[in-house]
Amino acid sequence: SRVREASPLVVLYGSNSGTSESFARQLQRQAQKSGYLCELAPLDARVGQLPRDARVLVVTASYEGQPPDNAVHFVPWLEGLA
Repeated sequence: SRVREASPLVVLYGSNSGTSESFARQLQRQAQKSGYLCELAPLDARVGQLPRDARVLVVTASYEGQPPDNAVHFVPWLEGLA
């Protein structure tokens, strides 16, 4: 079913090889087709900036339990939240 037009969605990704980013882009396109107003960004671009008025979808890989290169700041920030 379609969502209310212009419902906000933020799709964040963490990826070294591009696989998670590619999947996040596919999800973004599908979300836009379903009526979401969708932003796409790497995880580190949103450190301290998660929206309170939008859904957030995270697509990421881990490398032996470590975050990808574009999430090295996001993970410690997230772990430090109360």
